[in-house]
Amino acid sequence: MKVVLYGIGPTALTFFHEAINNGDWEIAAFCCAGKDIETAEYCNHPLVPFEDVERLYPPETYSMMALFGHKRMRDRADAFCAAKAKGYRLANYISARANVEDGVAMGEGNVVCAFSHIGFEYQMGDGNIVRQNVYIGHQGSMGSHNIISPGVTIGGKCTLHDLSFIGLNATVLTYADIGTECLIGAGSVVNKSAEPYSVTFGSPAKAARFHKETGVMF
Repeated sequence: MKVVLYGIGPTALTFFHEAINNGDWEIAAFCCAGKDIETAEYCNHPLVPFEDVERLYPPETYSMMALFGHKRMRDRADAFCAAKAKGYRLANYISARANVEDGVAMGEGNVVCAFSHIGFEYQMGDGNIVRQNVYIGHQGSMGSHNIISPGVTIGGKCTLHDLSFIGLNATVLTYADIGTECLIGAGSVVNKSAEPYSVTFGSPAKAARFHKETGVMF
C-alpha cells in the first residue's frame, strides 16, 4: 500500500517509526501546509505542500493518513475532512503486533499500534489513534478522531464519543460513557461517565472544568 502521511509533528513521526518496518506499507512522502515547509525532505522522504499533494501523489494511486496530534484536537477532524475533499482514501493501520478480535468494525484512517487489544464486536469510527499497550474491551463503541494514550484500559461495552483524549494509564470501567471532546487525565479512573467538553481526572474521576468553545487543547 502506497501512503502519504499528512502531518510533520510528533504524532506523524511516532506513526512513521511504528509503520516503517511493516512490509505491507510503502510510505511515499509527507505533506503539510506549504507555509510550514522549511526543507524538501522529512525523515528522508519527500515533503510536499498539502495544497499540491493530489497532483504529485494522485489519490487514484495513493492513500493518505491524516496524523495530527492532540495540541488542538479539532484540527484532527479538519485534517481528515481536508484529505477526503481531495479524493483520498484514508487507510487503516493495524500493527501486526496488535490483537484485533473478530467482528471489529472500523471506518477510515484509524491507527492501532503494537501490543494493543480490541475486543470482539467493537465499533470504531474514523481517524482514531490507539497507542501501544492499550486494552479495549468487547462490544463497545468509539466515535471519531479520539486519541487513546499508551497503557489505557477501557472495559467492555463502554461508549466513547468524538474528539476525546484519554491520558496515559487511565482506566475506564465497564459500561462507562465518555462524552464528546473530553480530556481524561493520566492515571484517572472513570467509573460511570465523563461529561461532554470536560477536563476530568482523579480516582474516581470528576469534572474539573469545561471547554465547549475550544474543544480539547494542550
